[in-house]
Amino acid sequence: MSAMQTTVLSWNIAECNPSSESTWDRKENVRRIEQLIAEKDADVLSIQEVPTHDWFQETNLCETYKLVGNVSTHCGFTMILVKSCMQARCLEIRGAPAIGAIVDGVAYVAMHLAPFKINSEVRLEQMRTILASIPPSVDKMVIVGDTNMRKTENAAFECLGIVDAWREVGEDKNTEYTWDSRINRYHSDGYPFTSRFDRAYMKGLSCRSFGLIANEKSDGAYLSDHFGILFTF
Repeated sequence: MSAMQTTVLSWNIAECNPSSESTWDRKENVRRIEQLIAEKDADVLSIQEVPTHDWFQETNLCETYKLVGNVSTHCGFTMILVKSCMQARCLEIRGAPAIGAIVDGVAYVAMHLAPFKINSEVRLEQMRTILASIPPSVDKMVIVGDTNMRKTENAAFECLGIVDAWREVGEDKNTEYTWDSRINRYHSDGYPFTSRFDRAYMKGLSCRSFGLIANEKSDGAYLSDHFGILFTF
């Protein structure tokens, strides 16, 4: 990380369970997930659907990153990690499925909002809670993770004064969908549809680049039912 540029990676890893199309076991899926995250070398990690609260300590990622905090959500745990060289303090988010870190005056929040189409109002209230939990003295923030949002929720979230990073850099259709069960048959019986579940919202900062990770097959199978996002500001 430099004063001019920071890279953030966010990914729902589906509790590390292998795809229905894979030819390997869960242990190998964990290894491949670790390897991909390490290759991207992001400064800050927001990881959702982590299988256990101590999963991170059992991986090789602990050689490069340190855990700032984690929280139990409707599916597994959500964690926020930073490079070991970074000074960070934990930001607890009470009343919402999220956990944060404050680094160099910037608040980073990892979230996993309520699932299902019917919970749009719940998700909006959860985001309000997240924003209210950030200290007034901190005016720069990155809120990132699996939102479970639908398109109809866009306007309400943006009215909260936060900027959608993907939209800010031009709404590239090639990086739009982080869920695409038309091509990703992770769940053998899953309904084929696309959605932009995974998002990054920012305030007081400008997104410079935005891309997807894990959106290509690894030896014939995807590593999770979600593609991750990697962005720089």
